[in-house]
Amino acid sequence: MLAAKDDVVTKVNRIPIDELKRRPNVLMAIYEKGGHCDFFYQKTSKKTGKKYHKEFIPIPTFAFFDSLDQ
Repeated sequence: MLAAKDDVVTKVNRIPIDELKRRPNVLMAIYEKGGHCDFFYQKTSKKTGKKYHKEFIPIPTFAFFDSLDQ
């Protein structure tokens, strides 16, 4: 389960965290920012100096699958 504290649709205080912790097949991560449908972080282009948003989800997803290989 992936959630964000700034999600305006699914409020973190409504997530049954204690119940989810008891389930051995559930992984849970709650981030400070991320919104509701997708997680992005802000970067600045080295070339232009302009800010843009980059998708965040692949970072923890690939890290998780890499950890399974070890």
